[in-house]
Amino acid sequence: MVELASNAPLLLICQSGTRARKAAEVLQTVPVSSLSLLDGGIVAWEKAGKPCQRGVQKWSMERQARGVAGTLVLLGALGGLFAWKPLVWIAALVGGGLTYSAISNTCGMALLLSKLPYNQGAVCDVRQTLKNIADAA
Repeated sequence: MVELASNAPLLLICQSGTRARKAAEVLQTVPVSSLSLLDGGIVAWEKAGKPCQRGVQKWSMERQARGVAGTLVLLGALGGLFAWKPLVWIAALVGGGLTYSAISNTCGMALLLSKLPYNQGAVCDVRQTLKNIADAA
């Protein structure tokens, strides 16, 4: 069994509350003096008008995919009209990809964008974090 080094209360926070609930389930096996969750996550906190200081924000994957798709369609359409007619195929291919994405509920563009270094963020594995805390204690 892993023991936390401190008896301080523990507050779990994530964007919507879902990951915090999952982390709390894992932490139920660890003796913690006080475990609390922020119901509804940081989104609910901000909607309630509570103060929040955020660091640099990244665009969501959905927003990135819309931005890239929209740019490609616009460039393909304008390029096809004013520069070189075959560029219109870019717009057609992106439109087809978006249609397939809606039908299949998958997004190939988001999959590709997720591989970019910009989208490689820190990952928190609760079990590994608990092990690291226990090892440091």
